[in-house]
Amino acid sequence: MGGFLKLVCERALLGLDALAGCSGLSLTPRASLASPCRFGSKAGLVSVLITDFHNRHEAVVNQSFDKSLPWPVREKARLKASIEFLYSDPVTPVMMGKLSSSAEVIAIDTGRRAAVVEMAARNVAQGQRRGFIAADIDPNVAAAAIIGGINQAVAQAISSRRRPASDQLAERLWSFIAGGLSLEQQAKPQRPTRSGRRSRELVRSNEPA
Repeated sequence: MGGFLKLVCERALLGLDALAGCSGLSLTPRASLASPCRFGSKAGLVSVLITDFHNRHEAVVNQSFDKSLPWPVREKARLKASIEFLYSDPVTPVMMGKLSSSAEVIAIDTGRRAAVVEMAARNVAQGQRRGFIAADIDPNVAAAAIIGGINQAVAQAISSRRRPASDQLAERLWSFIAGGLSLEQQAKPQRPTRSGRRSRELVRSNEPA
């Protein structure tokens, strides 16, 4: 099923009216290649398409990263993997373009995005426990802002005439995320106090030559 859905979207992106018969879109005046559809209805096709897309995207985002890595390094790698998937998958422009305002997409997206935000909130809380993120930041608000911002940025990028490279977009987004979570400030080592400096000087002076 996944292969068929991918083929349908690839043809839609090539300008063929692959989705028109079941989704009501008018991509081109050409005959629909996907009609008559065997999904029962417009909602059937769109629901399967969206669910398949989310499943594959979440498999990338939820993959296991090296837990020994510092939190910012690991989460930056997760962001890059997510953006690379969204850039390369032929369903993304359909999901974030022609179908983004359809009732089927909105209904499914709402539930799936809530689950992703919940997972991201747990991730932010983990970063706080490890001392990388300020304790006064609300994990739920931060997670919602991050996930929403990434989705909007990707949608804007893929529709742009001058689309930035995926790694370039990831770097820009990570700069915003790091700033919003105060990662740099939290990661900076504290300056030693005068008493601490004096103690180390005394230790060095008593060390054998």
